[in-house]
Parts: sequence; structure tokens; C-alpha cells
Amino acid sequence: MLAGMEMVNSIRPPPGGVELLGAAGTRVSARIRPEPDHPMFTGHFPGFPLMPGVYLVDFVHRAVQAAYRDFDVELVEVTSCRFPGPSFPGDELSADIDVTRSEESLHGAATVRTTRGPVAEVRFACRLAERP
Repeated sequence: MLAGMEMVNSIRPPPGGVELLGAAGTRVSARIRPEPDHPMFTGHFPGFPLMPGVYLVDFVHRAVQAAYRDFDVELVEVTSCRFPGPSFPGDELSADIDVTRSEESLHGAATVRTTRGPVAEVRFACRLAERP
């Protein structure tokens, strides 16, 4: 396991599930409303809380999992990630995700937004495996 991945894998996701708004063709749309008092805001950053980028990437992954619920969807690579704007406690997040699927993998590009505009742009790859 890569150094630091243990910590990322143990992070508790924000409560409240991903609401799948649509999954048609190559487009997935989803929304999530993290609780403003979630502990992730405590240390990131004291006095000026921001949603950590790892949670934004996790939201994208969970949205893809919701859209492909008949498969085990494993995030295997984040090829690029930008954070053009902040996300604060109380923000509702929405994601529009364009996906390209092959037999055993999925590649995607996602934009996560608040009402103020984009807060994350994520390019990623997932491994797909049919569930027994």
C-alpha cells in the first residue's frame, strides 16, 4: 500500500447518502448535502472550515457507484484533480460526471459544484467487476 493511503482509506465519509439525480448514456448526475457540523470541518481549517478535497473525490466515486450499482466499482486512479473554488459547511454539492465504459473499466471526468460555481474537477479511472 502506498504511504498515506491507509489514512485516506480510513476517512469516514460525510453522513447522508449520495442522491442519484440521473444516469443515462454516458452522463451521471448526483447531489449530496454534507452536515455542516461534520468532524471533517474541524481540522480543515480551524477558524475557516473548508471541505477537504478527498471528500470531493469520494463524492464523485460514490456517485459512480450509485449509478453502476450492479457492479463493484473500485477507484483505481485519479489522473487529475483541481479545486477552482472553496466548499464550505452547509454547501449542497452537485456533480455532473461524463463516463466512458469498456468491459472492465470506466474512465470519467467530473465537475463538482456549489451554488457559487465549480469546486472540483476530477478525472479518474475505475475498475468494474460484475457482482455475483
